[in-house]
Amino acid sequence: MIPWDALASVYAKRSSTTYGRESIDVRMVIRALIVKHKLKLDDRSTVLMIGENIYLQYFCGLRSFQKEKPCHTKVFLDIRKRMGAVQFDLWNALIIEKADRLKPKRKQTIDKDENKKDKVAPNPNKGSLKIDATVANQKIVFPTDANLLNTARKKVNVLLICFTNRQV
Repeated sequence: MIPWDALASVYAKRSSTTYGRESIDVRMVIRALIVKHKLKLDDRSTVLMIGENIYLQYFCGLRSFQKEKPCHTKVFLDIRKRMGAVQFDLWNALIIEKADRLKPKRKQTIDKDENKKDKVAPNPNKGSLKIDATVANQKIVFPTDANLLNTARKKVNVLLICFTNRQV
């Protein structure tokens, strides 16, 4: 789905093999940036998240779980400096182009009875729809409720009648 080779070639254009220290694997860099932008994290949080999550480590290309951080947070800054805005926009364009090609094309349906004047009007809303069970109505009385105090008074009154045979 993701055009790895095209993204790697864009990234490799700006890196040099003759000088500087050895670079991190290109695919790991791309995957870490995908995690960063998909989860909307900053650089430090991205490195921590990848370091803690075995699934993200697997996505980034690590063979097994590692307790130490996969890279330093400064790596993202270096990548942004090295690539520049133009190359990063090219990355985005490649990913969007690939995603557009993978989308299924919708078939257009033409209503043959467009000119029908006796179309039924939709019913107005009746009541409310609760989709999640956690939003169901609860019969919980809050301690600040005045009815709670009145109910307690009545129950104490009933108990006093039972014990003393007289009403207070």
